[in-house]
This record gives sequence, C-alpha cells and structure tokens, in this order.
Amino acid sequence: PMADHMEPTPLGRSDWLLFLALLTNQEGDAMRYLGEVSNTYEALAARTRDVTVRPLVITGRTESRDTWDLPGDRNHLAQLIHDAGGRYF
Repeated sequence: PMADHMEPTPLGRSDWLLFLALLTNQEGDAMRYLGEVSNTYEALAARTRDVTVRPLVITGRTESRDTWDLPGDRNHLAQLIHDAGGRYF
C-alpha cells in the first residue's frame, strides 16, 4: 500500500520513491535521484526564506456544483506554497 498522500511535506512524499525502488531493486538509482531532488528543492526554497511580503494563495477543487474541497494547512501543498514564497489561506 502506498501512503505517500499522507506525507505532510513535498520531500516526504518524494521519499516514497525509495519504497518503489526497493520493490524493483533500484535503490542506488533512487538514492541518487532523491539526493538531486532534495538539493534542488532546498536551494529553491532557500531563495524565499527571507521574503517578508508573501501573497495569499488559496487552492482547492470542486467535486460538484455545491461543495468545495479545501485542504488544510498541514499538507504538502501548503508547504510547497510556503517554500515558493506564498502564504496558504
């Protein structure tokens, strides 16, 4: 069972690649790739750490005409928005 959707951070979600790599005997490739992804992500996130004015961002989706699904603020998407210099609604 994959539970990557329960990870609260983007890099935590990417770590599930290792789970799949274990099943296919490709741990070395996965570790190298995850190292590159992690380094790149951290470098990009560092560019916005000192941002003082962060635009307010709201995201969600509608399943039907009458409801709107708005994820909470403790999830990977909210973390992505923060790391990109935004402020999640």
